[in-house]
Amino acid sequence: MDKYEASNGILVHIDNDLFVQRARKDLPVPVAGGEYIQALREFFRAERDEELGRWRWSERPEFVVHQGDDILLVVNELTGESVKRNGLYAHDVAGDAAAAYRDAHPEPKPWHDAKPHEVWTISRGPDDRYFPFRVVGRQFIYVDDETQKFAINDEQILDADRIYPPKES
Repeated sequence: MDKYEASNGILVHIDNDLFVQRARKDLPVPVAGGEYIQALREFFRAERDEELGRWRWSERPEFVVHQGDDILLVVNELTGESVKRNGLYAHDVAGDAAAAYRDAHPEPKPWHDAKPHEVWTISRGPDDRYFPFRVVGRQFIYVDDETQKFAINDEQILDADRIYPPKES
């Protein structure tokens, strides 16, 4: 598409030099060009994807993923084909798209909701012991050495368990 009349009546024309122009009294007026056109296209597509609740795979942008209750609906916009996938096993391109969605949207961990004044034991590695940390703001601070602290959503946290206040049975 190289000419388009927008709903507001503005005529948009993309000429051979990749410049967006708008018609003004029969005279084209340059508005933007080159890489800005592609950036604008991607921006508006991303904005629309967000409005429609879909996620677009950056490696293969013709694939969009819709999150269901327990399943992902993967749609190939070029063919209209849609398949359901869980995102755990990538045995085809739709499975790859679903796995990419899961990677981009990791499940929140229980410690991401840690509240101030709680105490958690935390492990940050397979050989790491569990040490007590108290929550201050959005940080875990080591009980015995307040210089050791990190964000509650630190990706290096592998496991954590709240020890205070005690969990209700």
